[in-house]
Amino acid sequence: MIFRAGFLRRCATVFAVASLLAPAQSLAAEPSPGETYHESSHSEEEHAAGALIFHQFVGEKIYIQGQGELYVVLEAAYGKGNGEQELELGGELAIGVTDRMQIVAEVPFVLVDQDDGPQHNGLGDLSMGFQYNLVQGPDFSFGVRSGFVIPSGDEDRDLGGGQFVWEPNLLGALRVGQSEIYAGVGGEVHTGNGDPNAFTYTISGAYPWRQLIGSVDLAGTVSGDAHEIYLAPGLWWNVVDYLQAGIGVPIGLTSDSVDVQIKTLLVFEFF
Repeated sequence: MIFRAGFLRRCATVFAVASLLAPAQSLAAEPSPGETYHESSHSEEEHAAGALIFHQFVGEKIYIQGQGELYVVLEAAYGKGNGEQELELGGELAIGVTDRMQIVAEVPFVLVDQDDGPQHNGLGDLSMGFQYNLVQGPDFSFGVRSGFVIPSGDEDRDLGGGQFVWEPNLLGALRVGQSEIYAGVGGEVHTGNGDPNAFTYTISGAYPWRQLIGSVDLAGTVSGDAHEIYLAPGLWWNVVDYLQAGIGVPIGLTSDSVDVQIKTLLVFEFF
């Protein structure tokens, strides 16, 4: 789900704990001023902590989704740094198998323009996975996700990592007042003798105002001696009940990170 600038090193290890904050609202209460994205529905999962926004600009976020609901995420991301420019266009599909379990798949198309080499474009690495929310309440949600990266991109053309990767995550959301805070820890476990395994972490916050939602994401990847950290301020707009649009600017905070990125997301909800 997910722009891996400069083809991030995949990772692994253990992770631990997630917490978030967001607008408090009960099932019987009137929607808050920032709630328009789900205001036409009153199911329990759509009032659970973590439902304010569906996606993040960097890092991983817990998904809150009802049984039979379908989310389609369209993504365009541009990044520059580490001797190359990269444009990624992606499509993600999330299906609610039950009120607490989702399956997810993502297909990216990547264009890489190296400063001292040729330009390449084509299909990137495919991602698939599932998530199960162990706790899903109005004030706190907590879940586990198991994702897999399939090396479908051409590694020789810088379109993929060339390795099968397992990506386990622990994800959480906590609602406090009208804010939500999201947190997660996870890893990337690589097969073969390529990139070393990695530890990943994310902490984010979101706050609604009318039809707008401001967000700030902080995500990092520790792989061997390398440490990538991104800070991504963003803005979401609840266009209509079934469409949320967002734009974010992930900024690299370390020498291992891509200098700056621009990412736009469209999140469609179908019942």
